[in-house]
This record gives sequence, structure tokens and C-alpha cells, in this order.
Amino acid sequence: MEQVENRRILIADDEPEILKGYSRILNPERIADIQSSRTSENSTPPMQEFLRFELTQTNSGEGALNILLENLKNGIRFAGAIVDVRMPGKMDGLQFVQEAWKNDEDLQVIIVTAYQDRSVDEIHRLFKPGFQDKWDYLNKPFTAGEIVQKARHLVSSWNRQAREKEHIQQIKNQHQALISQEKLVAVGRLARSIGHEFGNILLPMITDLDLLKEQVMEKLKSDAKEGDKGIELAFEEMIESVSLGSRICQDLLVFARENYGEAVEIKNGVKAEIQAGAKTEAKAEAYKDEYNLDILVDKALRLLRHEITKRDLKVRVDILAGLKIKIEQSKMIQVLINVIKNATEALADGGSIDIVGKKLSDHFILLEISDNGSGISQEDLSKVFQPLFTTKGIRGNGLGLSVCKQVMEEVGGEISISSVPKKGTTVRLKIRE
Repeated sequence: MEQVENRRILIADDEPEILKGYSRILNPERIADIQSSRTSENSTPPMQEFLRFELTQTNSGEGALNILLENLKNGIRFAGAIVDVRMPGKMDGLQFVQEAWKNDEDLQVIIVTAYQDRSVDEIHRLFKPGFQDKWDYLNKPFTAGEIVQKARHLVSSWNRQAREKEHIQQIKNQHQALISQEKLVAVGRLARSIGHEFGNILLPMITDLDLLKEQVMEKLKSDAKEGDKGIELAFEEMIESVSLGSRICQDLLVFARENYGEAVEIKNGVKAEIQAGAKTEAKAEAYKDEYNLDILVDKALRLLRHEITKRDLKVRVDILAGLKIKIEQSKMIQVLINVIKNATEALADGGSIDIVGKKLSDHFILLEISDNGSGISQEDLSKVFQPLFTTKGIRGNGLGLSVCKQVMEEVGGEISISSVPKKGTTVRLKIRE
């Protein structure tokens, strides 16, 4: 989409007649209004290419700065400013320019001065070296042709530099996308290797744990002792944890195969990843089994209880009784563990997590997991679901939330996050009944 040209110009001059002259010259109602600002000349610039400028006028440096700042606050930028050097008040034209550049370094400026005012060399020394291509100089009195040409150059310079910046940003984005693609290909290879090898290790462990549980419980009974429910529960949790790990390995294989296949082609000199297979979205109706939400949350918390207890974290659970969801149990526990673990990592010791479940009116259940931790910046918040993006440095791999998003979408649900830095984060899971 072609960028709309910015033709907004801020004008600061304390002489009312000069301001009127700028309006007649740069924003005329008719061609005949374009006259020389010198009474002895009548110079009309060629009109075939003439376009009106959007003018905002003021009579002081302070007024110009206030206008500039107010517009910036509303997301509106001026292409440039035409500023008289000598104006009444505490801020002259040159001081305005210096303050303006502190807030908008792209602003193009035309310094208008009488012959007795500061010279070009003085102004050159006053402004910083990095702004030498941001300003021009015009002596009074000037012709209409001179001011039109200066304004045209001012506007065209701003728009050219804006296009260049946009082009550079596009190149950076493409470069970053290419790096991400290459990382994802590498992750795909690694995920297949880990998923396969680690899965082969975990499956026998499940069998061995199950057998060991039976032997231990049988031994307790043969010794004429009551079966120790604590030991039995410990075995069940170990089996459940290993089973979850095994399922995650299987999901990792699917995740790698369907989303980040190795196939890469070279097209126009740029690598473009080819997905190895078309995605297939599982419908929520495919899950016939229903699970109590509070039981699933309790299982996830039990699997994380070591971390929670060790750091004295406070967890408050308030889930409406009887809430049931249609989702594969291991997938939901995987999502819960990822989200709750993220919350624990954002907390200082002694922090708190609130888990609230309630029914929505449209056949969905809402589960909110909130913490009072460090929070997430708005810039990072827009990237948290991107694969490989992480704010945890070497402690994170950037896959947890992307997997959660994939799981929720597969079952027809949603995941969203809101956060305030230094105050906390809330993750909302919308799950079908």
C-alpha cells in the first residue's frame, strides 16, 4: 500500500502579515492569490505541479512547541516547520528548533531570518552535527517562488526519509523472519530427535513404575499392614508425570512434523520454509470424554507442588463446582503446567497465584490464571505466542505458550494474555464445555 504523503507544516512568526502571506502562498484559494511577498515583484510559481500544504500557524516559539508536542501525543507528525528567528517570549525560533528535535528528530526546518539576524555559520555551529541535513535557511524578504520551493523541498525530504526508514525496517523484518525460519528448521530437527529418543526412554519407565507399584503395594499387604495410601499416591503421581512427559514427546514430534518441517527452498535468493504437511485442526466434538476442570487443575498443581512449596508461593483456587470440559486430559494438563509454571517464574518468593474458573453464557468455560509478578511489557506482549520468543534468556526456549496456543486452537478454544509491568499477568483460557 502506497504511503500517503505528509504535507503538514508548522509555521511560527510574530508578524500577522507574514503569517497571512504564508497562507496565501502555500495554501491559496485561487491561483491569483499567489503573489510575491516583495511589493516590488510579482512572481507566480508554476501551478501544474503545485499542491496545497496543510498549515498550522502560531506567533511564538513556546506556542509552536506546545502545538508540536500536542500533535505528537495524538500520533500526528509535522513534515517540517518554517520558523522566524526573532520572536517575543522566552523561546526564540532557534531554541524552539532545538527543543523540537529532542521530541521529533525527523522534523525538517526552514530558518527564516532578516539580514541582521544570525548568519548561516552561526546557526550551523549552534545545531548538532547529526541535524545538518534537517534544516535550511531563507532570508527576508523572500519571493513566493522561493518559499514554495523551500516548502516543497522540506516536505519531499521528510517523506523520502520516511520511505527510506520504512524500507530499512522491512529489510530488518525480512532478515529477522529469515533467522526465525532457520531457527525453526533447526528446532524441528532437534524436536524430532528429542521426541523420539526421550520417548523411547519414558515408555519403559511407565511400565517399570507400574510394576514396582504393584510389588510394593502387594508387599505391604502381605506383611499384614494396611496399604499406605501415601506411597500409592506417590507412585500414581510418578506414573502420571512420566506419562505426561511421554505424551509431550509425542506432541513434540507432531509439532515438528506439521509446523516446522525441514524442507527449505531457495526462492529469489531468500530461504522460504515449506511446511512438511497440511495442518489438521481437531474439532472439539472429537473429544467425547469430559473432565472436571477442578480435578485437572489440582493434578497440574500437584505436579508443580515442589516449586510452589519451595518458594512459599500462595495459590488460591476458586473454580465453580461441576464445570466439565471436553479436551484430552494430558493436553489440558500440559497447558495448565505451562501457564502456571510461567506464573511461578514471574513471581518473587512468597508471591501469589489466583486460579478462577467460571461458566460463560455461550457454552464455554473461562479459566483465569493470575499472578502478581513482574508482568510483561506491551512490546513483548504482542510476541509471547511466537515460537522461540522468550523473555527468560537461557532459562526459556520460547515454545511453551506457542504450544498452549496450538492446543487451545485444536480444541476450538482460545488463549489470551493481559499484563501490567511490575503488577502482574493474567492468562485467560476459554474452553468448550
